[in-house]
Amino acid sequence: MKAQKNDRVAPEYAGSKSDSSSKNWLNRTELESAIDDFLFDCRYRGQSKRTLDGKKEQYGKYIWWLDHRKKDLPGQLDPESVFDTAHVRAFLHYVATGHEDPQGRWDNPRETSAARPATIGLYRAYLCALASYLIEQEVIDRSPLEKIKAPKKNADQIKPYDESHIQAFFRVVRHGLNPERDESILRFLLDTGVRASELCTLQWKDVDFELRCAHVTGKGNKKRAIYFGQETAKCLRSHRKRLAKALKFDPEKGPVFAAASGMMTGRALTRSGLLQLVHKWGIDARVQGVRVSPHTFRHTFALDFLRGGGNVFALQQLLGHTNLRMTQKYLSLAQGDIQDQHRQFSPGDKYK
Repeated sequence: MKAQKNDRVAPEYAGSKSDSSSKNWLNRTELESAIDDFLFDCRYRGQSKRTLDGKKEQYGKYIWWLDHRKKDLPGQLDPESVFDTAHVRAFLHYVATGHEDPQGRWDNPRETSAARPATIGLYRAYLCALASYLIEQEVIDRSPLEKIKAPKKNADQIKPYDESHIQAFFRVVRHGLNPERDESILRFLLDTGVRASELCTLQWKDVDFELRCAHVTGKGNKKRAIYFGQETAKCLRSHRKRLAKALKFDPEKGPVFAAASGMMTGRALTRSGLLQLVHKWGIDARVQGVRVSPHTFRHTFALDFLRGGGNVFALQQLLGHTNLRMTQKYLSLAQGDIQDQHRQFSPGDKYK
């Protein structure tokens, strides 16, 4: 945000309760000041750096939209107000349709895929959180999102990789520029169900080869143990040996998965770098019919774990879910697979 810190001291918000007209909108300066205030409050309340970075990025996208796209929109948008129902609805419409622009959403040529309802809903949720804070602080009376419904989520969004996809991924990484590292990443994603951010921040000191487990920091700074099998351990050892030889690093320090080229060589692979890497695997492997992303490996792990007889409560702990409801969506899909298998191979149907 460009707003100076002293802008946050007793700002004269347009929607302030002290204003007898009590407008329920903010102008540009007030919005930036409100965002700074909210992020300051979130940090004070102990929210994780990852959560704060996510909020800062989302609000930054709203400011970007005001600077780059608002002028292209038809309609009766108040030129002074920038945070009201009309603007928020127009912004969410852009999130949903911006991929259709020739230069891509956010002027990013890689952003050419339609946003999922869950992604649009996430942008809406962050704006709702900001509005709720402003209401609590008696800056506005009502949320600009009060009359903006959340997008309808599709019930069938979970589509894991199948065996042909996985085999294709292995063929690609084994013939790539960094086979040891990339196969380690592939196996670790498949074997642990780890989140992308957790994989990228993993350090060698957090890996226990004797117990075949690693300690990761998940959402809300919550730590948990994840486990991997013998093949993954073997691959990780080979990767560490090559990394130590190439970069002459202390195996007790440093990131497990580091960038292998450019100015970031030797530094922890970023979440963006991991997304690009997996996306390239998908292109080279010609994977179709499923979303190619690190998170799809998480779906694949969860379903394979249950299909193999794993316990749903154990899966909850391994995935780092805060409640069982989040894990049960995988259970219902796995049970659907069992029903299909029984219909196809029913033992009783052999006896006419």
